[in-house]
Amino acid sequence: MNDKPNLGAASNTAVPLCRAVANNLHYVVYFDNYYTSPPLISFLTAKGIFALSTVKISKISNCKLSGDKTKMEDREIYCECLQF
Repeated sequence: MNDKPNLGAASNTAVPLCRAVANNLHYVVYFDNYYTSPPLISFLTAKGIFALSTVKISKISNCKLSGDKTKMEDREIYCECLQF
């Protein structure tokens, strides 16, 4: 990962940490919602690195989730798979 994309302050800190991960071997990188953004996920996917993370709804405002707010409040855990 020699190129240095501008993915936002938090996501930019994740890119150098992923340099140790070999490209195109389909490794999975896990991180929390602080680093998660659609541009970061797309960047890593283009390098052949998959990502699994939590995400803040405010960071994916253009992505409609299938569950409504009351569903999410009634459950301790809410899970949905998003593809960027």
